[in-house]
Amino acid sequence: MARSISIKKQPKKKIVKKARKSTKVAKKRTTVQKKSKTASSKKRTSSKKKSSTKRTPSKKRTSSKKVTKKTPSKKRATKKSLSKKKTSTKTKKATKKRSTSTKKKNAKKTTALKKKATALKKKAVALKKKAALKKKAIAVKKKATALKKKAALKKKAIALKKKAVAAKKKAMKAKKAKRTSVRGSRRQVFLGFRQKCKNTGHKKEALLKNNRGRIVSKIAHKAGQEAYQRNNLGDWVSAMLQARENLNCKGFVPCKKGEHLYIETMKIYKSVEASDAESHVSDSEEMEVEEEAELSSSEPQEVVVV
Repeated sequence: MARSISIKKQPKKKIVKKARKSTKVAKKRTTVQKKSKTASSKKRTSSKKKSSTKRTPSKKRTSSKKVTKKTPSKKRATKKSLSKKKTSTKTKKATKKRSTSTKKKNAKKTTALKKKATALKKKAVALKKKAALKKKAIAVKKKATALKKKAALKKKAIALKKKAVAAKKKAMKAKKAKRTSVRGSRRQVFLGFRQKCKNTGHKKEALLKNNRGRIVSKIAHKAGQEAYQRNNLGDWVSAMLQARENLNCKGFVPCKKGEHLYIETMKIYKSVEASDAESHVSDSEEMEVEEEAELSSSEPQEVVVV
């Protein structure tokens, strides 16, 4: 950044040189004007002296030479002096105008140069500020990168610690023998995850999955089937379904005493029971006849000897 600032300072020297040159030119012009003024003032004094040393008509020279009339020469001299005076005044005015114009121009140039110098100074200050800001930004970026690196290292350290803890846990688990509970739920035992049930102690061989998807013991399943047959629950269910069809029942309808559904089901159930009893009696009679026939066939025939 120091090089860039030195490059920017170069125009200042040029501006100062220009200002010095302009001041030198102004001094030269002022000296020339002073010389011209002094010359003009000398000419005026010489012309005044000549005009003061004119001969008067009363005084006469006593000389051997002839006196000649010089009237026209005097007129010419006066005309010349007047013309000289006019020219001197004109030159004075012109010099004054020139001097004022040159002063104004020089003042304008100096003001412009000063403005340029101030602008360049401001630019240099701005560049310095920018350079300082850039340095600050670079420092901040470096700090941010360092912090990021630190955060990454911390994350890596945490990950390594977690891995070490996990490895330790695995090692401890490998050292300790796994204690798996033998008892569990019926489903766990049925699927093979446990050996015995918690409460009953049934094994997988004594369990069964019913039609509803529940896991039940085989003994309880058989007992339920037997109770279903012993209490004729099948006849009751079929009677209720027939009664619902006869009464055109839809959805849930409670089967309570005194209601149409209960009365209809009882009628059907009783008729079914009577038919079943008759069939059971006929079956028993047939069984008895068969048993008698078997007994008669098994008995030995008596042989009559004549």
